[in-house]
Amino acid sequence: MSSHVFAITRAAGLAGLMTRLGDAVATYWHGWRNRAAFRQLEEFSDAELADIGLTRLDLYLASSFGGDPTKHLRVLAEERAGPAAQ
Repeated sequence: MSSHVFAITRAAGLAGLMTRLGDAVATYWHGWRNRAAFRQLEEFSDAELADIGLTRLDLYLASSFGGDPTKHLRVLAEERAGPAAQ
């Protein structure tokens, strides 16, 4: 009976490990995709950035925070849009 319990515990541990590994891969993928989108924003003109509620300074500041710059840009754009746009 103890070997049966050990097998169940081992399977649960393996399932947990696979879940954490999957989450890590998904986090990496989303970060990579968001940084690629951020690089595209750097090619926008000032007028195009203004159309989506951003400035060139916003891009600079978001890139200096580290991590995912698109999260910082989203917050800035939402704050400028006001509660009616959210």
